[in-house]
Amino acid sequence: MSPSTKRPRKEPSAPKPHDLKPGVAVRRAPLQCPVPEAPVVVEPSSASRALGERRKGCWIDGTERDAGHAGFPATCPTTGKVLTEVAEASDAEIDHAVFVARRALECGAWPGMTPSRRAQCLFRFASLLELRAGELARIEAQDTGRPVTQTLNHELPRAAAVVRQLARSGGATVHSSDAGRGVWSTVRPRPRGVVAVIVSWQSVLLDLASAWGSAWMTGCTVVTKPAPEASLLALRLAAVAAEAGVPDGVLNVLPGPAECGQKLVEHAGVDAVVFTGRPNTAMQARAAAAVSGKPVIADVGGLCPAVVLDDAETDRAADAIAAASFAFAGQLRRAVSRVLVSAAVAEPLLLRLGELADAYTVGNPAETGCRLGPMIDAARAEHARWITQRCLGHGGRRVGPAPREDDPPNARVAADALRDTGVHPVVIDSADRTCPAVCRPIVGPILTLTVHDTAADLAAAAQALTSEQLCPSVSVWTRDLGAGHRMADLLEADHVLLNAADPYDTDIDATPLQRSQRLSALLP
Repeated sequence: MSPSTKRPRKEPSAPKPHDLKPGVAVRRAPLQCPVPEAPVVVEPSSASRALGERRKGCWIDGTERDAGHAGFPATCPTTGKVLTEVAEASDAEIDHAVFVARRALECGAWPGMTPSRRAQCLFRFASLLELRAGELARIEAQDTGRPVTQTLNHELPRAAAVVRQLARSGGATVHSSDAGRGVWSTVRPRPRGVVAVIVSWQSVLLDLASAWGSAWMTGCTVVTKPAPEASLLALRLAAVAAEAGVPDGVLNVLPGPAECGQKLVEHAGVDAVVFTGRPNTAMQARAAAAVSGKPVIADVGGLCPAVVLDDAETDRAADAIAAASFAFAGQLRRAVSRVLVSAAVAEPLLLRLGELADAYTVGNPAETGCRLGPMIDAARAEHARWITQRCLGHGGRRVGPAPREDDPPNARVAADALRDTGVHPVVIDSADRTCPAVCRPIVGPILTLTVHDTAADLAAAAQALTSEQLCPSVSVWTRDLGAGHRMADLLEADHVLLNAADPYDTDIDATPLQRSQRLSALLP
């Protein structure tokens, strides 16, 4: 066959994943899921048309499908208005999405692509993220309430950078040889299979870019279940990926409640799971996946404290801690909610943190100048206000200008529409250390501090805190790098940052998504 002649693709009358084209590498494991019938695509209902935008469906095999099942409203946290209705994935659609992903893994063009060709898709995806930055930021502001400024300046650039980094480094083949023994050896990465990606709403752009990029570079196909609060952004990102050249079936998105994610984890056609969210939900996913031996890569939230030593630059530390605590209204998985500070620098640090907190105003996240938007819903906002009162009731002291007695807790908001979901940042000093709000992760723009008289007390408190609580990351502030390293040795944390606080830190390891195949041969 000449290079210019293309073999026509044979389309079977019914999907038969093992009717393969000659010369294409095949995953040896048998198809683990039944062949379901494709869901019927129907027109949006008249009720969904009244919402001002057509009803959204599942993204399966490169197209958006709506089988007419029950849906849920996508509500804007800023205004409380329903943006549109999103169809909830049914059992038949879950089976069909997994089947399509399996077919793309075993029968489509994806397994025959070289790592360099897959990398080209990722590079195009990263470029399109930057090209569609304004649109994606507006969708996220409507979907989750994140200010467009934070999306454009922080989350989206990091998402594009992560995708490019994965495109440059993923899918590499390692060669070695021993001329003396006459042996040549190579280790080639092979895809794990169909990957279920289940993400929360806190950092959708970065989480999906990291998970999708990791899976794609290892040759895997993906079925994604986003949080209901972030379904609109996930569906739009799927369309951007298709525009970047990701083949049909390689990426599928299934909106729905937590039960949808549970079914994906337990599905026989899924080979691995990537999860971002709460630690207790991650434990449930690990237990469900352990039945079939699936690996689960989990990036969970937790208590992410800051430790400020007696020689720290207080203004620099306060600026970074406030930004990491109040970004996205304190809802990021790795937001700083607890500070342990030496008494030598406590007063200037508290003064600066109080000034920074008082400078915020809850505003419309769609406006360019907004730094603080609403919380995701009224229930979480009310819980954050309750936590503030609980801390003050346990001996805590509000740092900064205190509101008047007749001011409600949500007085400093820019519009009446934000009264239910807007929560102003607050810094609380010296709350009782037995208060649950002090020793557990907090969701909301609330920062608690405890002051320690000696360096030994500070080190002991930091060590005890990280030993008792799940601490994905800890930031340590000091001018002495030696002291910083000694403090890091005491901490039970996955990531220790010296003189930095990064609430956008992500930790999705692609290694469990691939299998290594080692080939050895005698040299001629």
